[in-house]
Amino acid sequence: MKFIKLINFFRKILHPIIFSFLRSLGTAFLTPISFSLSTGHFRSSLANKAIKNNGQALPWFTYPCIDFIATRDFSKANILEFGGGQSSNYWSNIASNVITFETDEKWISNIKQITQHASNISLILAPSETSKQIPFVEKELEKINKKFDVIIIDGMSRKEMFLIAMNYLTQDGMVICDNAEGYGFFEQWIKFPDFLRVDFYGHSPGVIHPHATSIFFSNKCKHFKNNQPIYERKYYKNKFPI
Repeated sequence: MKFIKLINFFRKILHPIIFSFLRSLGTAFLTPISFSLSTGHFRSSLANKAIKNNGQALPWFTYPCIDFIATRDFSKANILEFGGGQSSNYWSNIASNVITFETDEKWISNIKQITQHASNISLILAPSETSKQIPFVEKELEKINKKFDVIIIDGMSRKEMFLIAMNYLTQDGMVICDNAEGYGFFEQWIKFPDFLRVDFYGHSPGVIHPHATSIFFSNKCKHFKNNQPIYERKYYKNKFPI
């Protein structure tokens, strides 16, 4: 609000042409700075991990996808992750339970450290070889014997994990595919013509180039129902989902 008052002050004292030029110049420079500081992109870049501007964990998705997730209710959701990290911490804070498959034993130790407060997360060490991942994951999921409301494909052999995930997705659930422009996702998606997809393209925490995080879902998905309100993002009021 102070920023708005400052703009109005200069509007009154400056010639309209000069004010318009300075306003355009300020917009060009201040917008990316405001975005970086408000979303946590600046802090994520320095920390080399996905975090909010207050240091809390974020999934390494694009910001449009993070905003979408932040406006939905996952308090009763069962989460399945292929590839863990900050996202494991994030989901453990907002969902009922989280099961994470990860291939790096050292990384699992790191996840355990950042999720030590959580009792609702299970970490499973999977083989690093692609040929061994498929039978291992299938066997583990058969033992777990349940379906999941949200399945995240952000690691391991992604196109193979996507096909496995579709067998364990609830009717009203969704699959989140990160870096969706690659990894053979599209070739797998077209095998399910009755499903829908939204591509959330943009920047992600601490990453210089934009990419796509896509959500794959059926027309029964509760998170895409028309009764969901639109959340208005306002940097100057510090008012936004994440």
